[in-house]
Amino acid sequence: MVEMTLRRIPERMGLTLNQAKTRTVNAFTGRFDFPGFTIRIGKAGRREDIIPMFNHRRNP
Repeated sequence: MVEMTLRRIPERMGLTLNQAKTRTVNAFTGRFDFPGFTIRIGKAGRREDIIPMFNHRRNP
């Protein structure tokens, strides 16, 4: 159900997902790359709030 919903969003903009490159990732246990960024869920602050973290990747 979630995958179907996520496919509809780009379709409304006239885009399609590349099935060969698209994969499901649990961001709480892993990380994934999005053009120019590595995205993961991390803990921040003294209360260790769970927040998304974006690391910019520089091309060599």
